[in-house]
Amino acid sequence: MWRWNLQSVFKLLAVSAVSIVWLCLPPTASTGEELLDRKHFLWQVDSPTARAYLLGSIHLLDQRVYPLAPVIEQAFAAADILVLEADVFDTPREEVMQSIMAYATYEPGQTLKNQLSESDYLELVGALLEAGIPSDSVQQYRPWFIALMVDQALWTRLGLRPEYGLDAYFQAKAAGQKEVRELESFESQIQMLAGLSDQEQILMISWTMEDLEHVAEDFDEMVRIWERGDIQEMEEEQRKEVHEDPRFEPIWKSMFDNRNVAMADRIGTLMQTNKRLFIVVGAGHLVGPQGLITLLRQRGYTVRQL
Repeated sequence: MWRWNLQSVFKLLAVSAVSIVWLCLPPTASTGEELLDRKHFLWQVDSPTARAYLLGSIHLLDQRVYPLAPVIEQAFAAADILVLEADVFDTPREEVMQSIMAYATYEPGQTLKNQLSESDYLELVGALLEAGIPSDSVQQYRPWFIALMVDQALWTRLGLRPEYGLDAYFQAKAAGQKEVRELESFESQIQMLAGLSDQEQILMISWTMEDLEHVAEDFDEMVRIWERGDIQEMEEEQRKEVHEDPRFEPIWKSMFDNRNVAMADRIGTLMQTNKRLFIVVGAGHLVGPQGLITLLRQRGYTVRQL
């Protein structure tokens, strides 16, 4: 489940189709009282002088979550500023791809094949075959970028679209209506991935390949958890692979824990403007003892789930 937050790097990668079980739930499955009591993946953050709304995002989606719950739309309407994890929507695609390629490609003379062990390389070729990506076409790319390419191919096959992601949805709604800020730069996200060791980058591919058979079910479960606003279960799902294999702990720290501290600092700075914020950030950044919910409470903010 850690991979869902890799998608924030490009806003191109995605997730899967509606599960049959979810589709078959009758509309009477919840009573009016249960609907009133239902929590959302949305938190209100207050200081004595400012307020922010913090929405845990799924960066790429299909149409299943729309229309959004009224409480989410009302929070957005009440805000003066939309704050995105990284605002890449107004950056020319050519500029984005140029930045990516500067970090994603090997130096001349280096190839993926001569950087991996034979067993790792053969395993990777199998995953690329399943994703419909010819291995000859990726020899110049570093493993972290190939892991994202595999994800992108799978999510596209499963029918997910970037325009249905919560980030893109609110960015479109804010256009011409609200100021847009970001928690971190797009380039800093790329630098984070490129800064992983070669061994950690190869682990990312292994992690991706291990979940190929279950990607649709995993994503469907994550959406159900998001719709229930169940932060404890989201944490369990997000960190499942880390608990199963401690080798992934350094990757988690780089992708989440370290960035969360900087994001919490940035939120604190933005709240000093005394303007109301609507913050959209990957759901994985909210959970756990090093998640944004905990970090903001430690900084003295009042945080409550809506």
